[in-house]
Order: sequence, then structure tokens, then C-alpha cells
Amino acid sequence: MDSFFKISLEIFKVLTPFIISLIVYLIWHKQKEKEVIATEAKNSIALLNVMSTKTDELYQLMGAMIDTYPPINPTKEMLKNFNDKIDELDKKRLEIFYSALFICDAKKDVTLETYFVEQDYAFKSTISKLRIFSQEITTIEDVNESKQLAFDFNYALIRDNYAYKRILLEIALYRK
Repeated sequence: MDSFFKISLEIFKVLTPFIISLIVYLIWHKQKEKEVIATEAKNSIALLNVMSTKTDELYQLMGAMIDTYPPINPTKEMLKNFNDKIDELDKKRLEIFYSALFICDAKKDVTLETYFVEQDYAFKSTISKLRIFSQEITTIEDVNESKQLAFDFNYALIRDNYAYKRILLEIALYRK
């Protein structure tokens, strides 16, 4: 019995470094996974901040176009600039969406993926409405209607941006 105990103790002494190494590796591996996901979330937040700037620029441009009233008659350069801003906004939206899908895949979170798909649909819907607005702006007769539409589009983009940012911030801070 005494020799069994000694042999077991010696085996335990030999295996202890390997067991500790395995535990440290597993903990490190899990932490590294969280770090990669958090970094991606931080990058997405940075993209959302750029998108916020683009949204502000777009809103100012809408105001400048509406201020050509009566009638609303923006220059071709203004319309081109407006459409270019919409395209930039759409490209950022797509970058953010792909980044969000990566995060969902890495976390294996279907509920979060559904949420991000819904948010992307809201962004895409607003951007589509902005494209229509840019084509129909010269046919709108009521300047107040134009101002309200511009405000509504700006509000929708800000609201959707904040909704994305709120979730990504939780992930970036390791809370989710």
C-alpha cells in the first residue's frame, strides 16, 4: 500500500506540469477568442462612428438642397454629391453588417445574428428611401414636407446606428 502511494505520488508529480499547462492553454485559448471578437466589435464601432459622420454630412446636404426652394431645384453637382454620400453610407453599412455576421459566427449566437439582420434591413430600407428621395426631390412641392422627410431619414439612420452600437459595445467590453 505504501509503495502504491509513492508510485501514485511520483506519477502525479510528473503529470502536474502537463496538467497545469493544459489548463493554462485552455483558459488562454478561450480568452484569445473573446479578444478577437471584442476587437472586431471595436472595429465595427469605429465604422459606425464614420457612418455617423456620413449621416451628418448627408443631412446637411439635404438641407442645402431643400434651401434652393422655391422650387426645390438642387444643382446637378448637389445631386451627384448627395448620391455619392448615399453610396458611401451603403458601403459602410455593408462593412458593418459583414463584421457583425463574423461576430455572430464566432460567438455561435443565432439570436444576435437575427437582431443584426433586422438592423441591417432597417439601414438598407432607409438608404433605399434616400435614393428615392434624391430622385423625387424636385417634384416635392411643399418645402415643409421635404424638411420633415430629411429629418425622418436622419433620425432613422441615427436610431439604427445607436442600436447597432449599443450591442457592439457590450461585446467590445466583454459583457456579452
